Amino acid sequence: MLDDPAMLLRSTALTALLLGSSFSTSARSEGFIATPAKRQLSRLSLADADALLFKLKTAQTDLAKGEDLPFFLLSGSLASDAMARLSPRDAFLKLPFGDVWNIERLTADTRLPQRFRLAYAPTGLGQLYWNIEVLINIDGSIERVTMTYEPPAPF
Repeated sequence: MLDDPAMLLRSTALTALLLGSSFSTSARSEGFIATPAKRQLSRLSLADADALLFKLKTAQTDLAKGEDLPFFLLSGSLASDAMARLSPRDAFLKLPFGDVWNIERLTADTRLPQRFRLAYAPTGLGQLYWNIEVLINIDGSIERVTMTYEPPAPF
């Protein structure tokens, strides 16, 4: 029966498919794929990334002290997810910006307000994660922080 080249090819393909399926299922069941050890940066320098994170951490500290900060906080999640119950202020205060693994500058012209996208994956890659968008005014102040706890894009 396996003397037929077409049957041999189908049998090999089926075996590979089944093995691949069992490997990917076991990887998903473990549930944790660590984020890269080195922070991923896109269209900004390490110094710019550090400055942005410092600005966000300072805002967290000041907000926790009760200081009046003039920027917008927005957050959300899937309607049935527990993170949807968090207020934007609580979500912002709980985010460990030092653990953000990806930072991307979205605005090319540095003379304009700058938009950045940050990613924080508390349970590893391939799981729900915080997609954070930050808008920095021309004067360097934070205008808006939008935090969405969402599923990753399918690959």
